Amino acid sequence: MKSGHRRLPKNPPSSRTSAYHRELDIPTPAAPWPSAPRVVARRRGALVFLDLGEIWAFEAAERLTYVHSRHGTFDIDVSLAAIEASAGAGFTRVHRNWLVNSSQIQTLERSAGNTILFVGIGVGQEGLGIQVPVARTRTASLREELLANAIGVRR
Repeated sequence: MKSGHRRLPKNPPSSRTSAYHRELDIPTPAAPWPSAPRVVARRRGALVFLDLGEIWAFEAAERLTYVHSRHGTFDIDVSLAAIEASAGAGFTRVHRNWLVNSSQIQTLERSAGNTILFVGIGVGQEGLGIQVPVARTRTASLREELLANAIGVRR
């Protein structure tokens, strides 16, 4: 063997591939897909890929589940319970038929014994989004959750 050259194994062990790349001075390849989970939905036969952060809410209605975002409303093939288990802490169950992205909640309004959330972009008539009912049993805890990380209103 010539001086300055090392013999490397032909088939490096798979658990040490990155060490093998470092030894050869080869950059470790980047992951081919985004690391954040995305939701796959359907619209007229096409698959639509949505980032969790841009989703406003999930809705269960008549044995179907829908995802709402600024891009529109789409069908998905999983239940709200499965979404709730996999989506993480950013989503809050506000009603038996609704799971909302807490960071997308714009207003919490009480009127005539009902509580409604506006989830989306903007506030008031200029806002782009959806209105989501809140179950009476979840209103107080939701209000506390929203006010926990906010300033400006007394509890």
